[in-house]
Amino acid sequence: MGGKVKANDVVLPDVSAKPYIKYGIGTRKTWKDKFSGFLQAYVTNGGRTGVGLQAGFDWLFDTRKKKTKNESL
Repeated sequence: MGGKVKANDVVLPDVSAKPYIKYGIGTRKTWKDKFSGFLQAYVTNGGRTGVGLQAGFDWLFDTRKKKTKNESL
């Protein structure tokens, strides 16, 4: 960077990161078009090293009224 970086009048040191690569595998599952979840595992090598595990869940809230067959569009 070369210049002085300050945060709340404190001079921060120069920070750098070496290149790294992250690779892994994951899966996603959907239930009844309303719920979905995922799970993934990964490994990081190079300037950073380690392993990780991530999981998530989505819940779709649909507040619109469902139309019956007799209702017109």
